[in-house]
Amino acid sequence: MALTLKAIRSKVRIPDGIIIAYPALNLNIYSVSPSLLASLDDILLRFTFISICMSSYIPPGGDPAKDPYLSPILIPNSDLEHFPPIRIMAAGKDPLRDESYNLLYRLVNLKKDVELIEYRMLIHGFWNMDAIFGLNECHSATLQVCN
Repeated sequence: MALTLKAIRSKVRIPDGIIIAYPALNLNIYSVSPSLLASLDDILLRFTFISICMSSYIPPGGDPAKDPYLSPILIPNSDLEHFPPIRIMAAGKDPLRDESYNLLYRLVNLKKDVELIEYRMLIHGFWNMDAIFGLNECHSATLQVCN
C-alpha cells in the first residue's frame, strides 16, 4: 500500500493491482480494535509480541498515528481514489483483521474495485502454513488468490 501511495504521489506508474494478505494497516498501538483486543488472550500472537513487531517497522522519529506510509489506513481518500484493484485476504483469527474491514469500507464508499475474502478459521501468517505437509485450508487460500 505504501509503495502504491508513493507511486501515486510521485506521478509514476502504479501497480495493475494489489493483493494483500493479513495486512498491518495501522502501526499505532494506541489505536485499538476489537480483534486487536482479542490478542491480549491469544495463544499464538499476543499483544506484546504484536507491539514489538509493529515498533520494529517504525523508524526513529516516525509517527504511525500520522504517517500514511507507516499506517496505510491513514491514506487520504484523495489518494485512495487512484489505487488499482485491491484484493484483501483476512484471517478470521487475526488480531489485525478489523483494519482490513475498515479499509474495505473506505474503498467501497469510493466505488473502487475491491474484494475481501475472510478465512474465518485461519490465523495471521497462514500463507506460511502452505507447505508439503501444511494445512489444507491454507493451501486452498493460496490457490484461490492465484486464480
